[in-house]
Amino acid sequence: ADGLIINRYISELLLCSTRISDVGASLLAEALKVNLILRSLDLRGNQISNKGAVAIAAALRTDPALRDLNLSDNQIGSEGGKALGDALPKTRHLQRLFLSGNFFGLQGSRALGDGLKLNTSLVHLDLGRSGLHTEGAKNIADALRHNTRLLVLELHNNSIGCQGAEYIFAAVKSHPSLQKLSLSGNDIRSAVGRSLADCLTTNTCLQSLDLSFNALSDLGCVSIAEGLKKNTCLSFLDLSMNGIKASGKAVIEDARVANRRVYINMSVTTTPCACCLC
Repeated sequence: ADGLIINRYISELLLCSTRISDVGASLLAEALKVNLILRSLDLRGNQISNKGAVAIAAALRTDPALRDLNLSDNQIGSEGGKALGDALPKTRHLQRLFLSGNFFGLQGSRALGDGLKLNTSLVHLDLGRSGLHTEGAKNIADALRHNTRLLVLELHNNSIGCQGAEYIFAAVKSHPSLQKLSLSGNDIRSAVGRSLADCLTTNTCLQSLDLSFNALSDLGCVSIAEGLKKNTCLSFLDLSMNGIKASGKAVIEDARVANRRVYINMSVTTTPCACCLC
């Protein structure tokens, strides 16, 4: 941390899986407040809990030069999530924030949503595996109605269910900038078909949509196909591992004939696609 304070050359620092605790995180946070060179800090897979996250959030409130911050797979709870959310309106340089694999709960997700509403710098936010559930999804959806800069939003594996997905689809429907959305592994079922179809019909920006590892089934494919036929922007749709059988695949294939712009993955395994935005 002392070296980081006087650093004049290093712009990217990778400290993932190095057993950094709250003490180490606090020292790094103090260095961030005065460092003018560092652009990327990767702290994923460490032992940072609420106390360390609060210290890092305090550093973010000073608006350091940092562009990318990765705190994924730590032990940050609602208190740390709240502190990070409260810091978001103060950041003018931070562009990419990775927080997956923590557990923010209702309080943390509410603060992150409130912060996102007022943030003007983030283009990529990863909240996958963060314990958001339905109410957390609602908080993020509310934020999307105010934030018009975000390009990539990852909400995979959050148990948001059908209601949470409907909140997100309603917000994304008219969002002017979002290009990539991941809702993989969220127990989303065919009941969301109509709201998803409305989103696909109306949205003019979304390019990549990951709905893999849900339960949309053949019934959900009927509504999805309706939306795809009218969609003008999507280039990649992942429907793999959704229990889609022959009849559902046939309906989607029919829509793909009408919309040749989109690549649709309906395989029983997921594979990376070059169409996805990084």
